[in-house]
Amino acid sequence: MSFPLKESSDFARVFHVTLVDIEGALFPGLVWLVLLVTLALGVQSPIQGVGWLLCTGHADLAFCIAVGLGSLLLGWTVKASGFPLADVLCSIVVWCRLRLVRVWEGLTGLRQAPGRARVDSEPDGAHEKAKLPKLRALLFPYNWQLGLEHPEAFRAVSQFANALLRQDCADLPGYQPFETCKLALRTDDSCREEVVRLEATVSALASLFLASVFSLGCALYERRFRGDPDGWTWAGWSLGLALLLGYSHHSGRLWEVKRIYGMALLVASRERGGDPNIEGRPASSGR
Repeated sequence: MSFPLKESSDFARVFHVTLVDIEGALFPGLVWLVLLVTLALGVQSPIQGVGWLLCTGHADLAFCIAVGLGSLLLGWTVKASGFPLADVLCSIVVWCRLRLVRVWEGLTGLRQAPGRARVDSEPDGAHEKAKLPKLRALLFPYNWQLGLEHPEAFRAVSQFANALLRQDCADLPGYQPFETCKLALRTDDSCREEVVRLEATVSALASLFLASVFSLGCALYERRFRGDPDGWTWAGWSLGLALLLGYSHHSGRLWEVKRIYGMALLVASRERGGDPNIEGRPASSGR
């Protein structure tokens, strides 16, 4: 019995999306499961937790299936609730780095160097970029940063979202205009796959970043309350991974936003017959 071509392609597309979603949840969930097992058993490192899982499930198929399902459940849970926390932690680090740069510039007198003394002689927007932003301005979806770095493109994206909604997207809850653009791209056959892949990547990075922070807390707990002599080694590796994964998550999240906005502008240009200027785009042409 053969399936119609359209039904076969739809089934393949749904199955492929499922695989991409598992990629963003299964492996990070397995990492979280290892950390929880390590903490529950009171062993000295996650390596011993992995060894316990391998020895226990060496010849037990039911145990292996339970580990897989448990990892997937943990991955989905962290994916659903961990994004805001990961974004806030990364934004705090970015704000602290900017603060340290400002303090260093003040101590060394770099901000008084020639060419920076007169604000009115600087290009438009340079004074705003020199100001230390509030922490809220650095949070996802980075409207403050993108509005300064790419003002024309960000204005066009906002107009695109407003035309789709037939109202100002800023009046809606959520991360606007990012969520509106992303929802529109999910309905576009040429962009849906790329949107899902971007989401899977940043989901995995966010979950792994939070896992490394949790691992650092577990290592410090082992060293402080259980006197584990190897706790500092575990803590050092966890701290290094937390810094690396935090930077990767922040960069990946920012790249996702820029990529979504770029694809949204391309879709708007295509719908207007190649004209990239979407100002005044009729509301009836929105998806």
